[in-house]
Amino acid sequence: METHSQSELSLRDVFAVLKRYRRLIFALPIAVALLTLMVTLLLPKSYSSRVIYNFSVASGLPNAAGLAQAYSDQLSTAVAASNLGVDLPAQVFQSKFDEKKGLWTLTAKGESSLEAQRLAKRLMTNLKSYLDQLRLDIATQTQTSVISVTRVALRDAKEQLQRLEPLLKSSSQVVESSPVVAAALEGQQGVGAQAVRSSNVTAVSLALQINSFRLNVATLESRLVAVQKLLGSPIDLKNSVGEAILLQLIAPPGQPLEADFPRPVLYTALAVVLGLLIALIAAFILEALREPRFQSESRGILVSAD
Repeated sequence: METHSQSELSLRDVFAVLKRYRRLIFALPIAVALLTLMVTLLLPKSYSSRVIYNFSVASGLPNAAGLAQAYSDQLSTAVAASNLGVDLPAQVFQSKFDEKKGLWTLTAKGESSLEAQRLAKRLMTNLKSYLDQLRLDIATQTQTSVISVTRVALRDAKEQLQRLEPLLKSSSQVVESSPVVAAALEGQQGVGAQAVRSSNVTAVSLALQINSFRLNVATLESRLVAVQKLLGSPIDLKNSVGEAILLQLIAPPGQPLEADFPRPVLYTALAVVLGLLIALIAAFILEALREPRFQSESRGILVSAD
């Protein structure tokens, strides 16, 4: 019974405090809400236009998340500011890549709906230029590596020719046939029976090897010329990469109907809640600071008339 009585008294005290400071509890949230509404209506509006791509990269190249992060970091550089025509591109443009879904979202902010769309289109152009240059760099590195490998293989083939050609001249004077070489030639593809039955099988074997190396040298030289010609054509270089970097547009930039900042309705509702909390806290603080003679007798405190 005593516990129930104490709880009842506590609830009475709470309602007494709420009743005593009801004007503050009602007035403060309304005042904060009106002030917030006025400020949000006066603040400059900001609109956002978004572009969504499906982005993927072939194996053997830097992963898609790394490339997207590299482009996002580039938005904080002076080169991006010059290309995009804004002073602080990192505050105007945003880049976010969802690695699980493979979606790359680009966002551009503007003071009007039309400006946001225009900046988003500019960001699209900049991204395509960035990826084109990336394709060119990757293709250049790949073909440069091919040139290096081809030159090494070509040098080895020419050295083998220089070693075998004198042996062929000396073996041409020998008329004895080697059974071991004949048996080895018989198992090779493209060697006829007449060559195996030749009186100088060793010379025939050397001639076949030399012809093979000569064909290899001609093939390597042709490849070297083709790759060097490819390096001189940026368009052909980018085309050689093919679909290694795939960027597919899913959602083009549009004109937003509502500003994403500020949001008067949302901010005003939050201001009402915050103002109510502040008013309740202030009411109980004021109640705690009151002098003892003004406290309720329900707390069991008797105040003497003296």
